[in-house]
Amino acid sequence: ENETAQMFDMLRKNEADLVFTLDSHIYDSEFEICGERPENTHFVAASNHPLASCKTLLLKDILSEAFVMTEQGMSYRRILNEYLASLSMEIHPQLEIANPLQICSIIEKSQMLSFLPDFITEQHVQEGKLVFLPVQDCFITVWTQILIHKNKWRSPALNALIHYYTNL
Repeated sequence: ENETAQMFDMLRKNEADLVFTLDSHIYDSEFEICGERPENTHFVAASNHPLASCKTLLLKDILSEAFVMTEQGMSYRRILNEYLASLSMEIHPQLEIANPLQICSIIEKSQMLSFLPDFITEQHVQEGKLVFLPVQDCFITVWTQILIHKNKWRSPALNALIHYYTNL
């Protein structure tokens, strides 16, 4: 069972007030979506990587490269793996690390590639440390969503958090 499913189980049992996900789009009539936003993803490389200057790439051009990825079950990694499997492809990462900011740091200082949501890599790209690779045959969108149980009482703190997220 993945972490998202465990969180929803906690929500059902009133062990959690809300679930904030980064995953595929979730809809369940038992829960109210209080806010949601699509998040783009990209393959990334250090700005000095040989592939960084390419104008267009295909998955087959990059899959043999060295990768550092988040752990197997992580939302966007799982979604990528499912997409690649549908094309009879896969990535064999040399490293798996839970912390995506650590991954950015490793990518900046190596010739490895990764696949991460843009909100994690944006600042590194703006600073010229990382580049988005123009992979033409892979467009994966993940969603951030705040969900609560339909019958949940909303405290002022819960309302403030929802308001903050929906007005970012």
